[in-house]
Amino acid sequence: MKTTFHLALDDNERSMIIRSLNSFRNRLIAQGKYTDGVDDVLVKVIGAKKKIQNHLYGGLITMKEMNVRYQNQGNYRLPCITTKEQKELHIGVWANRHRQYLKQHHRIKYYNLLTSERLYPYLADIEKQVQTMFSQLVKAFAEKESVTEKLKANNPMLWVRKMNNIRNRAIEIVNSEVIFV
Repeated sequence: MKTTFHLALDDNERSMIIRSLNSFRNRLIAQGKYTDGVDDVLVKVIGAKKKIQNHLYGGLITMKEMNVRYQNQGNYRLPCITTKEQKELHIGVWANRHRQYLKQHHRIKYYNLLTSERLYPYLADIEKQVQTMFSQLVKAFAEKESVTEKLKANNPMLWVRKMNNIRNRAIEIVNSEVIFV
């Protein structure tokens, strides 16, 4: 028989849990340990307010949609957080760069996408968008600067220099417009 728990928290209790998780997270960071598990729980607690069905009973809010299973680990009861099976999507260099950027600089957005199981479809869209943008930029710059197959045949070293310059400019534009935003 599956046991489910429904948490009923008032605003003070909720903020105390968030402060405690943040404090624990900061201690882990100071010790140089990973904080992924705490981050996941923190995101769940912060995002739970959106899932609350507003049934007020004596000033308490019951969270009926947060069906959380717990597992005993020593003296602690840790939540069992799992995600649904996701289909395999191609994530290339561009999407991986964006994923790393989100994970380092926009952690809340990263974990919101991850826990809502929208991260990989989002990254696949970024990959397609950036590949299209990059190829269009390279093509436009090459046409504008007359970097053609004729130049490649006549002066291959000049063609390589110009194409490398064009590719580097296109990479900078893509990074600043899409990847590191």
